[in-house]
Amino acid sequence: MEETLKISLPTSWDDITVSQYCELLENDLKLGIINKVILTIKNDVDSITELDEDEINKLFVTLSIILDIDVDVINQIDIDTLLYILQKLSWLGPVKVKNTLDINFRLLTTGTWIDIETIITNDISKNIPKFLTKLTNKDVSNESITKYYGLIDGFLNYRKKVYEDFGGLFNNDDDDSDEDIKSSEELYRGSFNKKWNWYNFLYQLANENVLDMEKASELNMIHALNHFSFIKERGRLK
Repeated sequence: MEETLKISLPTSWDDITVSQYCELLENDLKLGIINKVILTIKNDVDSITELDEDEINKLFVTLSIILDIDVDVINQIDIDTLLYILQKLSWLGPVKVKNTLDINFRLLTTGTWIDIETIITNDISKNIPKFLTKLTNKDVSNESITKYYGLIDGFLNYRKKVYEDFGGLFNNDDDDSDEDIKSSEELYRGSFNKKWNWYNFLYQLANENVLDMEKASELNMIHALNHFSFIKERGRLK
């Protein structure tokens, strides 16, 4: 007896996990291929055969991620079944932001903030599960992307405001100076600060005592920024 292929079709973004969403972004799959097929779908194979090989491959990889099956299995699906699956995925599109969680970003420690900054610097789109795990302090890889998607925009907007509010700490006074007239010492200092930026932040926060850096990482980030702002402004009075 021939075995029937059983596929669990997701019915909305609620069925797509954080990990699956990250896989789509890692593979540069913006779901445009599926949408293109759905928009041109007919009762024949025109919409599929009009795709080039690269688009076909992206379509199959996207489906394998969303349906949680191997790409080889997708290749074996007959055209009628494939069209049926695509029709059932007509809900695909941009993820709608839902504010389902209330996390107070102001309570983040300096250590957590610095870890998140590293993730953002290394391309947040490829590290969404790790980013959300740091932000929520739990593994959310297998939970629905819709539950946590709003946190991404929410934190990035909050982060932008923090850097605006404390712009005096992060803006380099020499940024607008001509590179040609900078001394080698100034250039080296700029390179050093860029490389050791956050390490130096913690080192200074720990009063230049490496043994106290772990304690410094447990301090509230906003409190730390206020402290450095106070130190900087007090220095101008001397």
